Amino acid sequence: MFFTRSIFCNTSSTLGKLALKLVEKKGSLQYKSSVICFVYNTILWASEPLQTIVEAHLLGHKAGQLTGDIVFALHNLILAILTDYVAGKSLDTVQKNAMDFVSVLNRHGLKIFFKNTVLLLSQISVLSKGPDAAQVDSMPSEWEILSDASSGPSIAAYGKLHHLTRAFLFRQMCDASLHVDISGAVSESHHQLNPHYLMGYFFEGLASFQFARQTRSSESAKWMERGQSVLAKMRCWSEHSLWNWENKVLLLEAESMFANGEIDSAGR
Repeated sequence: MFFTRSIFCNTSSTLGKLALKLVEKKGSLQYKSSVICFVYNTILWASEPLQTIVEAHLLGHKAGQLTGDIVFALHNLILAILTDYVAGKSLDTVQKNAMDFVSVLNRHGLKIFFKNTVLLLSQISVLSKGPDAAQVDSMPSEWEILSDASSGPSIAAYGKLHHLTRAFLFRQMCDASLHVDISGAVSESHHQLNPHYLMGYFFEGLASFQFARQTRSSESAKWMERGQSVLAKMRCWSEHSLWNWENKVLLLEAESMFANGEIDSAGR
């Protein structure tokens, strides 16, 4: 199965890079923003360093501005901001860029990408100020966005992964148990996998091994199985980009060993 996926990813990567070369030809500038957005968001995110992905989307943003392609200019910009968050950029910087993005949306009278951005701002507020700081001034609350039937399953999946991340980091494990199935939520939404969702998988694995240590017998076995399933997925994606995911795999492996009582191996 990995061999098949590897061939698919390599073929996709080749085609994606070919598309990027073609839009550099004379008369193709009008397509550059959309091609960069599509290629990096659906293909090259799996193999390129996160910082390279950010730079590419910023280039796509500028290309869209030059040609008047506002939608793909904005799409590239929000993808750059989201990837900066995953890559560990300063929360203050990501917050400022996200707030500026909301201002751009308001200036153009657009609502596209608005809900994702508000959820990100809420997450940054919580991580910066604590669990009770989810509300962002003058913006809809998380509850309003996630309870809106028009938001769709992909927004629900984003909300779920944000809640799991904060619940695990603040050790609110009862809340974590309500949001731990990130891989299931992503599958249900039929949404394109991306670095943000893959970070959700990572926290699903961390939480699962934590629950495995805190529960007994059959419950513990269930959580270990979930953790191992996530670890297998992360190993697969790490094969395509050690730069982005190897450290996450090593930490999940250590958590797995620790949950099995292999303390020395986990330490190494």
